[in-house]
Amino acid sequence: MGEKIPVTIINWDSVEMVELCIKYLRERTDPEKMEIQVVDNGSENRANLVRLLELKESGQVDRIIALPKNMGFSIAFNIAFEETVGDVFCYVSSDCLVEPGWLEEGIKSLKADENIAAVCSNIFDDKNHDISKEDRELSQLYGAIMFIRREAWSDVGCFDYRNFSPAYSEELDWSYRARKREYRIVLAGKSLAYHNESYTMNKKYNRNYIHLIRLTHRIKCRLLNWSVRRLSLSWKWYLLETLDDIRSLTVHILPLALMKNVLELPLILKERNKRLSGKTIHFNFPYREIAVFM
Repeated sequence: MGEKIPVTIINWDSVEMVELCIKYLRERTDPEKMEIQVVDNGSENRANLVRLLELKESGQVDRIIALPKNMGFSIAFNIAFEETVGDVFCYVSSDCLVEPGWLEEGIKSLKADENIAAVCSNIFDDKNHDISKEDRELSQLYGAIMFIRREAWSDVGCFDYRNFSPAYSEELDWSYRARKREYRIVLAGKSLAYHNESYTMNKKYNRNYIHLIRLTHRIKCRLLNWSVRRLSLSWKWYLLETLDDIRSLTVHILPLALMKNVLELPLILKERNKRLSGKTIHFNFPYREIAVFM
């Protein structure tokens, strides 16, 4: 591994978790193989940026990009990608704590086949720590730790920041678009990390609102990418979702999510046609006019 891999973390008023994440990265990764970039996505508490600058001054962070307000996950992620170089881009969620060898094993899996567009690390938590360490094919990315081949990103395009803001399903949508171009997505079995899932979102939003965003974007993603035949069979999915909502006392959220998509249907159909024609989604957001680079 000749070049340093750019590793990006996105912070939104969760610098305490970002700092812990960086501690594990620094302790468990060869410093010659990695550089750390933090995108501060409009933290409201000024102490976040102050602490990030302290971490930069002490050599724990190599670069900071500060946004004046929260732009949503997709825009922050796309900015991070635009502001790095090299064949491979790596994103580490701030609520992940890596195990030794995570970087090398992730890169090894990514470079095993030139048709592999992206690799996800093997994630465990308190409830699920007995996991297989074999590489395996995935149908979709999941956003805890992702290694993305830059050439594939240029071909497939960026995360769809117009349709999936502030968060959720952007990586699922990207996966559909990548696989349509016959790229593969793989789980790197030996690239391990502990994940304290949705730390920032749980801190910022209540449970019902998070569920509404997730469900709305999940439905939109399928409307954008599924075939007509597959959509016609999706009643099975809605039945399962309804049963889950009954159990979790959130049964009122599915109709809201459906209605939000119905109201956006003309725009969704327009975007769907772009996908059917195989158009690359380019990142045209004028972030350099507002971002501060440190």
